[in-house]
This record gives sequence, structure tokens and C-alpha cells, in this order.
Amino acid sequence: MKEHEIRPPKLVAEASRLAQQDVSRLLTRAHEFVTVDCPACASPDRTLEFNKGGFDFNECRNCGTLYVSPRPSAEMLADYYENAEHMKFWSKYLYPASASVRIERIFRPRANRIAQILGSTVEVLVDVGAGSGWFAALCAELGLARRVIVVEPNSEQAAACRKLSGVEAIEAPIEECYSSLNASVVTCFELIEHLFAPFEFLRACYMGLSPSGLFACTTPNWRGFDIAILRDRSSNVGAPNHLNYFTPTSLPTLLARTGFSEISVTTPGELDVDILYNQINAGVLSASDLPFWGRVIIEGSEELRQDLQRFLARHGLSSNLMAIARKPG
Repeated sequence: MKEHEIRPPKLVAEASRLAQQDVSRLLTRAHEFVTVDCPACASPDRTLEFNKGGFDFNECRNCGTLYVSPRPSAEMLADYYENAEHMKFWSKYLYPASASVRIERIFRPRANRIAQILGSTVEVLVDVGAGSGWFAALCAELGLARRVIVVEPNSEQAAACRKLSGVEAIEAPIEECYSSLNASVVTCFELIEHLFAPFEFLRACYMGLSPSGLFACTTPNWRGFDIAILRDRSSNVGAPNHLNYFTPTSLPTLLARTGFSEISVTTPGELDVDILYNQINAGVLSASDLPFWGRVIIEGSEELRQDLQRFLARHGLSSNLMAIARKPG
């Protein structure tokens, strides 16, 4: 998989232009932003790493999580996402343009991983923040659960999910409906990095699970290869869309605080090397800035780049984290 396959450059450029306008409007209310402690370990001890786009990115001295503080309140974020023009653009143009690749290269491997862990059909699988419902539809197709439910507060996306075969939809935040779920499996992908309060969200996911239920999530890895090298130059690093950047050690800390056990973390990402290759070619940084890696990535063969990506994923060094955990029985 290549970056351009899921992020077509011309469409991304227009989405970025719209995002700048959306963020500019939000920053007029910066005086209302809220100071928070580390979203992973709750420590107040932090170091300012950099300011990007008007937002302070701090690293927790205790667990290494990178997070934005001060940040827009939960109410401000809800209003931002409801009205942000770049989010509408992603939904209308970017996601449809990359749907087939996303389904086959991102969501199907996740569904297969969940199926492998479960071993048999369960009663209820719930996908939270389901978006277009592609993952839920695959779970229904594969027969992972007798009931596949999406929890999606966005009315348009919830309506789209209801049209999918074998998928039910609850149009509400998980915090408002967890008590009715009794789920065997709860999943959420590329979501907790966006949230004002990840702990409260994950606690709702935990409460929505039946005893011994399985939980799975994905999120960016602050210590992953391309993000760790690019830092504030990474297109992944930007607020208010992304507020929380966990690590392979701090994400388990957060999940354990929430109540989960049997926590395992992998980094199945496929794009680190391609992203860095594209950023060097675009002049965001020079190969000479990375005397070893720059030469390897730019001068090396495609086979070498693929081998390097597989190495990063296998050894927990990719910039995409996946956590699997259980609610105690």
C-alpha cells in the first residue's frame, strides 16, 4: 500500500486548505481552551515540545505521551467536527476515492485479525465511531457476530451504515448508550487521538462489554518511525483533529487505568517508509538531514523500502498502533 492510494494528493491539498480555514475560526476562541493533564497516565508533569498551528504539543515526563494542552473543550470539538468544511470534504470526496484500498488493505486485515482471535462467531460486535461502516460490513460478511452494531453519533454516517447488509446503527455517543450493548467485542479505529477525554471514552467502551469481552483499537504512535523523525513536520501531527499521541507503553497504561487486562500492542503500519520517502522528495526535509536513513530510503530499491517497512512493523516501530485487550471475566 502506498500513501497516495489512500490520500490522493490533489484531494488532500484541497482538504488541507479547507482545514486551515476551519482551524482559523476555532482559534478565535483560543482563550476558551482547557488545560488538561496527560490523557494516558493523568500526570500533570509535562514539557512543551513545540507549537504547531497555534496549538501547544506537550510530552508527558512520566509516560512519554504527546498531547495538546490547552485544547478545545469537548463541546467546542463537537461543534468543530459538525461544521468543519474539511471533514465534509473528506466524507464526500477523499474517503470514496480511496474506499477500495482502505477496505482491502486496512479494514479487511483488521477484521481477519479479530476473527482469528475470536475463533468462532460471537453474539454482538460493536464498532464505535464507524464512519462509513466499512469495517462493520466486513464483520457481518465474515460472520464474526450474530449482531453487528455501529455506534456513530453523526446522523449522515449513521444513516449510511443502516443501509449496509447485516449492520445495525445506534446514533449516539458511546458514553450515552453503553449500558444497552452487552457486547462480546468493541472496536474503535483511528478515534482516540481525536478525543477530548480518551479515558472517559474508553471507560464507556469497557462498560459496554460483557465479562471477558474483547476490545481492539488503533491510533498513531508518537514513537513510530516517520512521526518520530518528522515530529512537527509530520502531516499526521496537527490539532485539533489529533490531540493525543500515545506510545507502545503509554497506550497500555491508559487501557489498564480503564480496567482492561491481557493488553497487547502491535504496530501493523504499512506507510512509514513511503511517507518519509514522499516528504524528502517534496522538500519537507532533506536526505542529508538523515545521513543514514535518508540515503537508505531515497537511494535504496523498492524491495529494500518494503523490507524496511516490514521490519518496522514486526519490531513495534511503525507509526500505527493496534491494541488488543480484554475486560476481566
